[in-house]
Formats: sequence, C-alpha cells, structure tokens
Amino acid sequence: MKNDTYAEKISLWLDDQLSLAEVAELKAHLAGCPSCRRTYEGLQRVHQLFQTAATRMVSPEPGFSHRLEARLARHHAVSSWQIWAAILALCLGTLVIFGAWAIVGGLSLVNTGVMLLDAGIFYQGFIAFIESVDGIRILMNLGSLLLKAGFITVQQPLFWGGVLVTVSLIGLWIWLMRGLLRRAMAPVELLV
Repeated sequence: MKNDTYAEKISLWLDDQLSLAEVAELKAHLAGCPSCRRTYEGLQRVHQLFQTAATRMVSPEPGFSHRLEARLARHHAVSSWQIWAAILALCLGTLVIFGAWAIVGGLSLVNTGVMLLDAGIFYQGFIAFIESVDGIRILMNLGSLLLKAGFITVQQPLFWGGVLVTVSLIGLWIWLMRGLLRRAMAPVELLV
C-alpha cells in the first residue's frame, strides 16, 4: 500500500500537481528507497516519451495522402471472378432448391397419378398447382434478393475475412478432433 501511495505521488509530481512541501518529502523518500526511485525513473521516461511524441507525430511523411488514396482505391476494387463466383453460387443454390421442389412434386404426382380420375382430387391437385406457381414466384423473388445480397456481400472485405476465419476455425477443429481421436485410440490398440 505504501509503494502505491508513493507511485501515485510520483505521478502527481511529474504532472506538477504537488506542493513544494510534498515535493521535498518525496525527494527525501526517493533518496532512501531504491524501489520508489526505480518507479520514479520509469515513470519519468514514460512522461518524457509522451511529451516528445506530440512533436514527432505532428505531420505525416510527404506523399502519405497519395499513398493512402492509392491503397484505398486498390482495396475497394472487386475483381470479376469474385462477382462470377457469387453469381454461380447463388444460381447453384437456386437450382438445388428448385430441383428439390421438382423431385418432391414429381414423387407426389406419381403417387397420386391413379387417383387423378376422381374430379375432387383433380380439383385439389389443380389448386395445389396454382399455389405452387405462386410459390415459384416467391422463390424467384427470393433468388433475386439473394443475388443482390451476393453482389453487396462480395464487395465487403469483412465478408472475405469472415470466410477465411471460418475456414481456419473448421480446419483447427478437425485437426484437434483427429488428435483427440488418435490419443483415444492408442490405449485400444495396446489392448488388442
């Protein structure tokens, strides 16, 4: 507790917030206490660094703004392969959704094909078909929304950073699980 009190007093002294009597008392203590003297020397160096840092960092180097603008222009440029990759991924996703819908619909039609001779079942099937056409319209709107979101997402560097982090974490998880599996299998191999 005593060293903390003196460290606080040293900090106040460096900020010129102590009276002359307190400064004299602190100087007398520093003359006899090596621990507080080291604290004083360390804080004095930090204080001097902060005072000189303001004069060193006033203006950037010549040409800094031009280099920064050039880096920013390069950074926001999206290459065409990224756009095409996003479009391809969205199209494949849409095809998978439509394909699953078509398979399920086809299987249900095959199962009910014999019953289509009944007028009530035919009417229900016709109504279901009309509702599915409305569902296709909704899916098309969803596909359009996903395409637009894909274009926006591809332009964001945080997206690609997130993809990289996710892939890295999955790889780390697989590596850890393989290591744990090997350790768990070692005693079993010894028993056999």
